[in-house]
Amino acid sequence: MCLLKKLLLFAFETTVFAFGTVLAVAIAALVEPRFASLATVTGFVVTVASLVVIRRKTRRFKIEYDAANWVARRSFRQLYPTQARYLHVLWRCLLWLPTVCAAFVLFFFPVASHIVHPRSHFLRHYRVPIPWNFMVFSSSPGPPDQYSVVDVLASSSGIGRFGITPFWDSEYVPSLMDFGSVGPNGSFEINYRGSESRRKGAAQLSKRNFQLSGVDLTCWQYLSPQSRAARFWLGHSYDDRPLWEIACETPVDVHDRDFYALFYGRSEDIPAFYNVLQNVTSTY
Repeated sequence: MCLLKKLLLFAFETTVFAFGTVLAVAIAALVEPRFASLATVTGFVVTVASLVVIRRKTRRFKIEYDAANWVARRSFRQLYPTQARYLHVLWRCLLWLPTVCAAFVLFFFPVASHIVHPRSHFLRHYRVPIPWNFMVFSSSPGPPDQYSVVDVLASSSGIGRFGITPFWDSEYVPSLMDFGSVGPNGSFEINYRGSESRRKGAAQLSKRNFQLSGVDLTCWQYLSPQSRAARFWLGHSYDDRPLWEIACETPVDVHDRDFYALFYGRSEDIPAFYNVLQNVTSTY
């Protein structure tokens, strides 16, 4: 009965904290924006004060329970030392299990890739607002006078829209996005970046223009000519699906603030790609 009571108290405290947090956020969302911060802080203060009152009311029971439990464990260790040692090891492993599981899950969340590539949002001249549910799998800031590039995988539908990267799921099909800046002295050749020879004869060719802090960015969108290399990187699930390519470049004579962007993937992810381009800002 004592163990059940302690478990119920733990569940009650957890519920109070979760309910208070959700209520504070909900109130902050409903009130006027100028009072949102005050409402949030007040809600959290009330939640913490409630937890303090609950713990003060139950403190005596918890102290008595912990004391009786310690006496029982000491007696068990004296009577059964071998079993007590094995149980101690098992208990320590169970304590570490949530941490290991959290680390494993975090590894498959794109937010971890942003931590591994902390400078992935910044190119030579621009800041690219890559969403946290896009996985950064490669980035190269580069020297000040050379190219810089960031490559990401993104999915706007299915389980991928939550930011999970389940490579074991054959239904998860991401799109590839590249953003970069070559620089005046860069040696990186843009032979894949939407050249006229690649666009020639492409189906459903269309053009779209953007402004990057006063610099023109021209994007050509067309159906992909079925590049096997890109299909290999993006997964076998693309074999029977139509793929789109988008190649975006600033004018050739813009050397001090050049920028390019690439897209290869599904039509569902094209709005997300354009949304990133619309929010690119200059670092000058």
